[in-house]
Formats: sequence, C-alpha cells, structure tokens
Amino acid sequence: MPSLDHIESLYSQILNKSQDYKYSIFIGGHDVWQDNLLECLWTCAEANPNSAIVFTDCYKLDQADGVRQKYNSIVHAVEVPLSMRPHYVLIGLAFNVVWGGLWREEKRKLVAQRHRCTAVDHLIVAEVSLHGNLLYAPGSVVYLRDTSTPSSDNYIKKHLPKHYQDNPVLDFALQLEWVAYLGDKAASMDPFCQQEPVRNLLKHSLLTAYICRYWYHLSGFEGGLEAFFKDARVHQLIASATHGNAMISSFLEEAMALSQAHARSDSSSGTVTGGVSVLSAQWPDMVQGDELFAAAAMTAEAQGCEWFVLADGPAALEADVEAYLATLTTEAHDAVILFRTPEPAVTSDANVVAWLASGVAVFAIRVAWWRQHATPPVPGAQACAVWAAASVDHLTGSARCYLGSVAR
Repeated sequence: MPSLDHIESLYSQILNKSQDYKYSIFIGGHDVWQDNLLECLWTCAEANPNSAIVFTDCYKLDQADGVRQKYNSIVHAVEVPLSMRPHYVLIGLAFNVVWGGLWREEKRKLVAQRHRCTAVDHLIVAEVSLHGNLLYAPGSVVYLRDTSTPSSDNYIKKHLPKHYQDNPVLDFALQLEWVAYLGDKAASMDPFCQQEPVRNLLKHSLLTAYICRYWYHLSGFEGGLEAFFKDARVHQLIASATHGNAMISSFLEEAMALSQAHARSDSSSGTVTGGVSVLSAQWPDMVQGDELFAAAAMTAEAQGCEWFVLADGPAALEADVEAYLATLTTEAHDAVILFRTPEPAVTSDANVVAWLASGVAVFAIRVAWWRQHATPPVPGAQACAVWAAASVDHLTGSARCYLGSVAR
C-alpha cells in the first residue's frame, strides 16, 4: 500500500489501540538494525524523561546489502527554543532519520494526523518536538534499504494514493496548512511570540521557508509550478500569516517569476541540440549520495529533455563546449564525461583521480538510462572528488560511455 495508507494503518490498528505501552518504534520489515538498537535508545530515553523521540545513526543500504551512505539529518532539538523548533525540524530533516527512533507514547499521542499528505512523517515529528525533545543517541545503527530504481515517479507511486498523484497542488497545499498550524502552535508556547506582530512574522517565515525548501518537488509534474503559485488556497494560507499584507502578492509574483526563470536557465540557456537540459554549478566540496544527478535529472524530466548535464562551469557552458557536447549526445551513447585537461593516453585508476583533480567539465547522462539503473554506489564517500571518481568508474563500466576532454 502507499506509505500514507501504511502510516494510517499503523496508527489506527496498532498504536492508537494500545493504552499501556511506554514506548513505540517503527522499522520497515525490509530494513535491518544492529543488535543493540533497542538497548541504546531505551537507555537514553529512560535517562531523559522529557524526550519525545530518541534516534541513532542511519545508513542507506542497497539491494545487495552494501552500505551506500550515511544520512546526516541529525536534528538534536534540545536547546532549540520551542518557538523555532518547526523551522529547525522541517528545514533540517533532509531525510527523516528521526522517524525510526524510539517514541515516548505519552508525547506521540498528543499529536494528531491532521491531513493525508506527503511529508506527514516530517510534519508529525516537527509537531512532536513541541511536546518533548528530539535526542540523538550515538552507539547503534539503523540500515534503511533503498529502492532499486530511485526516481521521482517511483517516489510518488510509493507515497501517494492516485487522487493525490493527479492533484499535486492540493497535496502541497495540505502540507502548508499543517505548517501554518505549526507556526501558530509554536508561537503560543512563548510569551514573546504570542504577540500578534511576532506571531505573524514567525508564521510567515516558516511558511515561506518551507515553500523555498520544497516547492521544486512540484517541477516533476507538468504545470505543477504554475498551478501552485496561482492557487487561491496557497494565496489565502500565506496571506493569513500576514493579515492581508500587500507584500504577499508581490512575494508570490516574484516567486513565480523566479521559478520560471530557474526552469528556463536550467533547460534553455544551457540547452544544446538533442534535448539536453543543463544544470551548471560549481562542484561542491561535499556531496550526499546522488543528489547532484537527482537534481539535474528532475530538471530535465520536468522539461521533457532526453539528457541532463552536470557542469562545473559558470551559469552556462562555454559555446565551444556546448557545441562539442551536442555532437556526443547521440543514440550511440548513454553517458558522456568530459574533462578540462587532455585525457591520458592510457586510463588507469591513478591518473583518473589526478585527471579529476584537474577539474571535471561535464557529466551528461541520458534520462532514460539513469531511471533504469542504480546510481553510482559510493560507500561512505562524501568528498566530491571521491564521488566523481566512483561515478566515472560506474558510468564507464555500465553505460555506453564516451570519455574525453574539452581542453583546447
């Protein structure tokens, strides 16, 4: 069943029927955990009676039981003021490692499932944090098994019933209603924030931060961004946080313009012939899993492009690189990797690493191929050079890959 139905079944058939349990923990049957998990979490919870959820380290596991990466979404909400906890949790939880922790039942039962919407687990955790602390307890590990073919389509089918898949704007509007409620609830817990101007500012900042953090998910749906920013319900929600402040209309207009400009810059200012969507950005020092591939692929899919490109150049590829790339993104290749220095005559692991250190220019990958294959496994690697080297190895070993240089 979709995860929304799964959570509802968990609550209605098990958790909400129990009256005498002190703690609960939810771990998927396809996941695994270290033998000392319950001891580690229980010991910490017993020593901290105001804890709402105690959680530990979490790693991604692939289908072959290989460790892919560590999730670093540690939201240790103890010293964070109650008024700011929804901000802290909703922006900080890139992946919800807290959900699989040990829940104190008296705290959990204070939070109702307000809506059927995506991110219900993040929203519940954010609200629970207003009733007790979220505690990180190192010393054990939960291993979450990853889907074999990660994609936006798979994510949607896994999480959303069909009527939400057909109406993504409604789903996001329901999230925002819950976020608005959290803004009011958080403000009510602080005498200073109970003052109307402060409460409005706090609530408005939470709503706008949440939109800026998650609106790009709507780009996976045709017309999703336009429908969201034009939706009357969305306007009403944000306007309610500012009591009709005229700035809200300009905020939505500017956000709409920016989203359209963002889509154009990703898909046309760097577009080359053959349907290539270019996402140009400086290579970061650190990466998390396949986030670079995923962001570029989502942009390409939203624009109906056949290829997506990661480039380490400025806002757009240089004209000669763009023209060169256009000759390579053909039916003969599934991936193209270009470097900024001449390639060595004989490629080896040692000189590929040195080659990478001199500057990757372009990763270009066919969207259809990416969606059908697992992303490059990089166990424990967060440094971009290591990730890039593993990506080169993965693509040259499993795709019809062109490896070359753009050096002049």
